[in-house]
Amino acid sequence: KRLKLSIALVKYKPEAVSLAAELRRRGVKYPIDLVAGDKGIFDVILDGETIFSKAISGDFPLVSETTEIAKIINS
Repeated sequence: KRLKLSIALVKYKPEAVSLAAELRRRGVKYPIDLVAGDKGIFDVILDGETIFSKAISGDFPLVSETTEIAKIINS
């Protein structure tokens, strides 16, 4: 599996690093790549499929969403 956090690096890098660390704490062992995205983007992409998008949710992942993201990745 390959996990990408596609983000606006200048704007959201601290949030992406925090999410990556939280996913690690929740047992995600796969490589996590921080990938520069377009202005305002914050997406979690697993094997080419978007499993979380700030554009859709309207905000960064909540704790419960982070748990769900980790479950999807680990399944």
